Amino acid sequence: MTDKLRVGIVGVGNNATTHHLTAYRLLPNVEVTACCATRPERAQAGAVRLGIPKAYTDVGAMIRDEKLDAVSICSTNDAHCQNTVDALHAGAHVLCEKPMALNGRQACAMCDTAEQSGRQAMVAYTYRFVPAAKMVQELIASGELGDLFSLQGTYVSAYLADLALPIEKAWKLQGGHGGGVLGDLGSHLIYLARWWCGEVVRACGVKQTIMPKRQLPDGTDLAVDVDDACGFWLEFASGLTGSFFVTKYATGRKNYQHIEVHGSKGAVAYNVERPGELQVCLGARAVADREWMTVKVPERFGNAGMVGRLEAYRCEQVRTFVNGIHDSRPLEPSFADGLVCQQVIDAVAVSTAAPAWVPIMRG
Repeated sequence: MTDKLRVGIVGVGNNATTHHLTAYRLLPNVEVTACCATRPERAQAGAVRLGIPKAYTDVGAMIRDEKLDAVSICSTNDAHCQNTVDALHAGAHVLCEKPMALNGRQACAMCDTAEQSGRQAMVAYTYRFVPAAKMVQELIASGELGDLFSLQGTYVSAYLADLALPIEKAWKLQGGHGGGVLGDLGSHLIYLARWWCGEVVRACGVKQTIMPKRQLPDGTDLAVDVDDACGFWLEFASGLTGSFFVTKYATGRKNYQHIEVHGSKGAVAYNVERPGELQVCLGARAVADREWMTVKVPERFGNAGMVGRLEAYRCEQVRTFVNGIHDSRPLEPSFADGLVCQQVIDAVAVSTAAPAWVPIMRG
C-alpha cells in the first residue's frame, strides 16, 4: 500500500456519494479512483457525475484492475454480503454499510471471510462517532448512572410521510432487496444500546406496513412488502429492558434519533440532532428534585459541528477506517459487532411473525 490510500465506492446512490465519498475527499491521504454499480449505464453515469475516473460493474475486477486498498460497500442491502466477500477475496479492506447483511447466516460468512483474509473490516454504525453518544457511553461505563433501570429509543423521520411524493428508492420498501425500517433505522439503535448497555439476551417486537402501496416517479404503483414502522423490546444480560420505535412516517421529523437511559443514580437523554450536548439528571439533589439540565459535551469527545456540508461525525467514521488501515489496529464498529446486531434483528423479526396481541375485554 502506498502512502495515499486508493479507495473504491460500491454503489453510487445518496449514501455512497453524500456521506462516504464526501468524507473520503476531505482526507489528504485518500484518493477515490473508481466506483461500481450493478448496471453499466448507472456506474458510468455515477462516475461522470461524481468526477470519479473509472466505472465498473464487478467489485473484484475493480479492486484488482485499479489496485485498490479499500472499498466502501454502499449497495442495496441484499448485495452487502456478496460484495463484501468479493472485495475481501480481492484483497481490499472493507467499510460496509448497515445493516451488515440480510440475516445472521450471511453476516457470519462475512465475519469468517474477513478473518481469513487478514483485511480490516468495519460496519458503518455512524452514530458511534457522535460526540454526545461517546459521552453517554463513558457516563454509563464509569457508573455515573448507577444500576441501569430502563432505556427508551426512538429513531424516526418524515421521509415517507408525504403521500403525494413519489418513491425514489424503491428498494428500501422491498423485502427482496433487504428493505424495511427495522434493519435501516433499528440497526443503529441496537448498536448504540449494545455499546452502552451490554449484550442482549431476548427480543420481541411488532411491525406494521402503514402504506401497502406507494407511487414511483413514472406513475406506476409500488407494492410495499416490508415494515415501515416497527416497535421492539430488548432484554439485556444485566436485566435492563429497552423499548424502541422506528418509522419513516413521522410527520415533521428530519433525522430524529433520541435515546433516554435511566439508572439508580441518574439519567441521560441523547439526541443526534444536538450532537454537542446532552440532557442529564445527575447527582443526589438533581435526582431528588427531578431536575434536568443541558450540558455541553467536552471537545475530547470530538467535533460536534460541521466539516463543510457534512456532519463532523460522518467524517470521523471514515477517518477512523482509514487510520485503522494505516496503523493496522482493530476497527470498531467491527464485523463481530455487525454480526451480533444482525442476530438481534433476526430475533426481533422472528417475534414479529406471531406477535402476542391480547384483545381488550370490555363490558
